[in-house]
Amino acid sequence: MSDAASGVRPWKLEESLSRLEEIVVRLDRGELTLEEGLTLYEEGTLLVKRAREALEEARLRVERLNRTTGLLEPGQNLVGLSEDAD
Repeated sequence: MSDAASGVRPWKLEESLSRLEEIVVRLDRGELTLEEGLTLYEEGTLLVKRAREALEEARLRVERLNRTTGLLEPGQNLVGLSEDAD
């Protein structure tokens, strides 16, 4: 079943970053109960994890595309370093 058919909206990086900004503002205010703060912190860590994963997937996708089109040589990555360099 598709996301639209199930009523679940697809995840969007931009919306998650916006939500993460809201969470940071609320936490910074210091007006939450301990439980509210912990709940928001937990949500924020999940958003960060998912955003990092999405960005890594995008980076790998761009690198694959660049290799396919010949824009990168074998052993190069997006910053021009050898893949086996630290």
